[in-house]
Amino acid sequence: MAGQIKSKERVADHGEVFTNEREVNAMLDMVKPETERVESRFLEPACGNGNFLAEVLRRKLEVVDRKYKKLPADWEKFSIVALSSLYGVDILSDNVEECQERLFEIWNKSYQSACKKEATDLCRDAARYILAHNILCGNALDMCKRVPFECRMDERDISKVAKRHYRGIQKLMDELDDPLNEKKRQKIIEEADRKLDNLLQEHKQTAFAEKIMESAEADEKKIPLKKNIIHNIEMVVADYTSDRIAAAVDRVLISTDETDEKVLTRVVMKLLTDSEKETPTKKKKSKKKPLQTSDMVKFIIE
Repeated sequence: MAGQIKSKERVADHGEVFTNEREVNAMLDMVKPETERVESRFLEPACGNGNFLAEVLRRKLEVVDRKYKKLPADWEKFSIVALSSLYGVDILSDNVEECQERLFEIWNKSYQSACKKEATDLCRDAARYILAHNILCGNALDMCKRVPFECRMDERDISKVAKRHYRGIQKLMDELDDPLNEKKRQKIIEEADRKLDNLLQEHKQTAFAEKIMESAEADEKKIPLKKNIIHNIEMVVADYTSDRIAAAVDRVLISTDETDEKVLTRVVMKLLTDSEKETPTKKKKSKKKPLQTSDMVKFIIE
């Protein structure tokens, strides 16, 4: 953003002092939702070379970028909507020309970046046409028309709007000049950091709870599978207790995502057999009649 004055003569003759970037952003933040609504209209009755309108356009184009960056046709459409929602009037013609060119350059740079090869001169011509009709040279105080300009607000309407917003703007300016403003700003930052930490903590707790729920749901789905595998092995071999088989099944289910009952049964059988070879235990007699070897092999293979 350029300096606040162009010359002392212009200040004396026209009272021309451009609004500083800090005040521009602070005042626009008071209506932030509107600055981020693409179709929301803004009229700057003393636009100068476009400090306010340029920042509004940047904010609107950021919204268009977030929504339509990968859709060049939609980006083009809504960027034109954003551009056509801005209106400005200034009493000095050079300011009007600067404002028109400044807004066009901001829009065109974003347009080229978003649409690349799909950017067209036809759309650029449309943007220039809109700015030529939306940014006009005139006097918004006495409604003197330097160029054909239609405005439906009369002096009483403008006075009402000015009085309604003056107090809020004056309060904001006082706060910006307040020497204690740095402490206020630091307090706001600390409060924001605290809230952010709380949100991050809540997010971690929610993620942890979701993992527990997912794990519980997965375990619940495995219960019928576990019972079937235990039953299958007990039908084939009578040398292991139900608890030992269940422990082996748990060990296998934890280590794999496999859900095929026959495959898992074979794996558990191998685990039990290998364990038996490593630590021999005294076999217990069982009342159940064991299956023949041929039947056992057939069952496991199937």
